[in-house]
Amino acid sequence: MIKFLIIIDESINYLSEVETALQQQRDTYKNNGVDIEYDIVRQDLSAVPWLTNIVSYSWINGETLTLRSTGNSAYSVVYIFDSSHWKAEGIGGWHMGSYNGYQIQLINSLRGNIRSNYLKLMMEGMHSWDTPIAKKLGISLSQYLGVFDYDETLVHGMYGQGQTLSQEESIRLFGEEYIKFDYSLLIKKIAPLLNKIFNPMVLTREQVELLYVLWDLDKDPAAIDFWTGKELSALLRVRFNDKCVIMNAEKNNPIIKSQI
Repeated sequence: MIKFLIIIDESINYLSEVETALQQQRDTYKNNGVDIEYDIVRQDLSAVPWLTNIVSYSWINGETLTLRSTGNSAYSVVYIFDSSHWKAEGIGGWHMGSYNGYQIQLINSLRGNIRSNYLKLMMEGMHSWDTPIAKKLGISLSQYLGVFDYDETLVHGMYGQGQTLSQEESIRLFGEEYIKFDYSLLIKKIAPLLNKIFNPMVLTREQVELLYVLWDLDKDPAAIDFWTGKELSALLRVRFNDKCVIMNAEKNNPIIKSQI
């Protein structure tokens, strides 16, 4: 489960609309293989300092340092501003990068436009995924997906911004055409990487023993698929190919201990 801390401007008096946009974001991820959850708090964002059209970097640094001191384990912190407190004219949101271990997004919330708020949440959040994947797995999303630049070609390109992603390129990348403003195909593509980071595998001792035995008997993936079913077979390949940590398994079991 990937945790988002959602900080909603106290001036927003249309909370149900914001919550609907957040639920739509959660559903989009869940329907494509990634579970996210929210902690929602209210905060007065009227006095946040801005530098022309972006929030002060030192303010974000201070806020996240304070948050880190509390032990908050969120992956991302999303500040949702009421439009009356938003100073970046013509810009709907920002992905600010990483501060003190948190990915930071800023959203300009518009009353009466759930769709717009949902799209901003999706875009700014999608900008964040290349950082943990590179840091934790050593994988460049641009190289992994076979594109020149993850952010420009896909995050912006699937929205028709900058270099619009062509349907021919979509078929090459995802095996089908994409729908403009819809990140479903992209999320589904990177879901295995995100789950490897945020949702470690949980195997029982019996499952681990079975997988080792089957691996020793026959390393052919098709044969292992047949004997274990594709779900366990996929776990087996991740365990041996990617050296994923085994959890909920007895570490003193000789079969397991010899392989860790």
